[in-house]
Amino acid sequence: MLWNGTLDQTKSDGHTTLDRVVSLRFEDLPERRYTVRHHRVDATHSNIREVWEGMGGGDWPDESGWEALRRANRLEEIEPARDEWADGGRLELDFELPMPSVSLVELTPA
Repeated sequence: MLWNGTLDQTKSDGHTTLDRVVSLRFEDLPERRYTVRHHRVDATHSNIREVWEGMGGGDWPDESGWEALRRANRLEEIEPARDEWADGGRLELDFELPMPSVSLVELTPA
């Protein structure tokens, strides 16, 4: 899991100068094929706040609002799962990490 955030509250809703490109390197893996899944929470993925504001927001949801939020509360994959080979036990993944966001990368033996 990786995150990109700031303590500068004036940029807490995002600022392109704080977006990053990440190179995530795994080493000493058993040499084999892995399924890679990439999930993210950001402005456009898995964003329960966006759902709440789209429902009209307010102070507190009523029971139907809570139900709608529960249905929407899921961790989205930002791209289709893909298989990668850990050549020599190494696997490197490059991806964008906007600010603010959290990415979860899963490797599963294929």
